Amino acid sequence: MKWEVLVLSLLLLTSIHAEFQHKETVVNIIMGEDGTARVQEHVTFYVMGDYSRSQYISGLQNNDLSYWAGTTKISEMHFHLDRNVVNVQNIRVLPQTLKNCNPFLDLCHGEVTLDYDAKPFYNSTSGETIEKTGIFTSDTYKPRTARFTLNDRAFFFETTESGDVKIGENVILHIGLPENSRVTEVRPLPSSQSELKFPNTETEYEWTNVVLNRFTIVYEVEEGLDEEIVEFFSTFYSKFRDSIMGEYGFAVLGMVIILVGSYLALSSVKKKG
Repeated sequence: MKWEVLVLSLLLLTSIHAEFQHKETVVNIIMGEDGTARVQEHVTFYVMGDYSRSQYISGLQNNDLSYWAGTTKISEMHFHLDRNVVNVQNIRVLPQTLKNCNPFLDLCHGEVTLDYDAKPFYNSTSGETIEKTGIFTSDTYKPRTARFTLNDRAFFFETTESGDVKIGENVILHIGLPENSRVTEVRPLPSSQSELKFPNTETEYEWTNVVLNRFTIVYEVEEGLDEEIVEFFSTFYSKFRDSIMGEYGFAVLGMVIILVGSYLALSSVKKKG
């Protein structure tokens, strides 16, 4: 009798205990030409038992990441970019419907997707990028060419004692660079791309189950001539507008009118002559 009570008690505890087991995490970072990125993180896991399923289904309308981290107790249920270094915006937490349910094993597959923009932080006064923020830092080291260097402080993965990023066995980090990139350095190379030579135009890189010792990516993006012309006139217009709206605006405007008038008058005299 005591044995039957013990077994019944164990079954009851199992039925009311939510159990979730991590399956895989994929962090997908797609870089834009301006150094900002679109990021999607997919955390997939097993949902076991009736109580776990009911917990999952009841939370499908819940878009609070802390809810899913607390409910599933999965350690990978977090942002894998450091929000003190990367400006994370337009966050969407997207729980997916249960898939591939197996009645015999009494489990289903669940997934929570994090979708967001990742940018550097900007100075609120000057509008300039704050140093050592964002996934990549940038500098224009020659005309019309921007160089982007990986900011290894941007990540929030497990690290080794020496501070190197450690990508776990069930974790995948994928980084996609802009299509027109000229890649000059990637270290360490993914095992599937170990024969790559530099510079090259390969834009897709993926790591799993590896320590990223001295993690480095450097690539260049060349600005088109038409973009440079547009930027020149935009800058000129912005400075001209600031001058007009400034303390000496009327004086500047008067000088412009005089110069334009003088040019038109000289042109008219030349035509008559």
